[in-house]
Amino acid sequence: MTGLNPLAGYSTNPLQILVVMRAALGLAQSVMMPSVSATAARWVPPANRGKAISTIYAASSGGTVLGLMTTPLLAQLLGGWPACFLLFAGLGIVWAVGCWMYLPTPSSAPYASASLKQIQPEAHAAAGLQQPNSRRKPAASSQTQLLEADLPADGGAVILPVNRSQNIVHILALCWVHSVIGWGFFILQSWIPTYLNHLGMTDLKTVGLLSALPWLGTAIAAVLAGRVAGHLRDQKGWTALRVRTFCQDIATLGPAVSLVPLIISSQGSSVATAVLCLTGTLSLQAFCYAGFHAYVQDVAPQDAGKLLGITNTCGTMVGIVGNIVTGNIAASQGGYPIVFALISGGYLSSFVVWRIWVNGHSIVLGKQQLVK
Repeated sequence: MTGLNPLAGYSTNPLQILVVMRAALGLAQSVMMPSVSATAARWVPPANRGKAISTIYAASSGGTVLGLMTTPLLAQLLGGWPACFLLFAGLGIVWAVGCWMYLPTPSSAPYASASLKQIQPEAHAAAGLQQPNSRRKPAASSQTQLLEADLPADGGAVILPVNRSQNIVHILALCWVHSVIGWGFFILQSWIPTYLNHLGMTDLKTVGLLSALPWLGTAIAAVLAGRVAGHLRDQKGWTALRVRTFCQDIATLGPAVSLVPLIISSQGSSVATAVLCLTGTLSLQAFCYAGFHAYVQDVAPQDAGKLLGITNTCGTMVGIVGNIVTGNIAASQGGYPIVFALISGGYLSSFVVWRIWVNGHSIVLGKQQLVK
């Protein structure tokens, strides 16, 4: 789809064609995050998932930095924007073919051949999370009561039923958390260059460079988040739930606070202040990779791709709405301070939802494992 974008210039309705092509690109990319989650759940040991996921998404942010910094230069060197689309499309095809040829098959993954009843006890025990699979009757908690199931004749582990209503509440809470991530991410990804232009930056090279700084911070912070998560588990002995919650607290409270200077500035912020605040916002949000994203794999090791597909759909839809809303607000009298206030408020709500309803218990998507 990227390589076809230049064709829009030959149409009598280029904007409509471009919108259709970008929508098709989004559809094709929709499997990316669920695939990453499912792959990590099958290939990465539970104790290392925070580090692995953070590194993967750090590379993604690094690609954004590289694109923002080099595309204006490439457009000048190659004779315009169409050549950039063709170049990136070609690189994507080469990368895809290389992965197809040399990456191992899914069936060879360490956890791929095992059944849910074999994997889930190991994953939850190693991750330090609540597990519904134990030969011992689980203790009741203030949030949920895990149900006991009959033990098999061979004494092996079994899958205990999960209360349907609690399962749904847990999933809805994660959908809200991912929606807030999508709201902040998509708005800032789309509107940082426009916002800098609003503040007086008109040179495309400079705008591209300054727009890349927040994503450079994201890449660095994502790697740091993974290392912090690993240190807290390996050296401090924290449980996975405590580590995920700590990282997610940083990913919500940090951005909420970082945006305050841009909210309260009635006369408009300086470019330096704006770049600093936006870099802080996206850098601290990067801790969600060792928080939310790793948590999904911990609580749903065999359904991680499906679960993240559900939450990511919510996040993407909210992000689309966010861009539409931002366009209307930015053109209004309230302007960008209201945009940033809504983003900050969303992060605060995500913190509250996580603290109340995200409890570390297993999530299952199969009907046979749910009870009313």
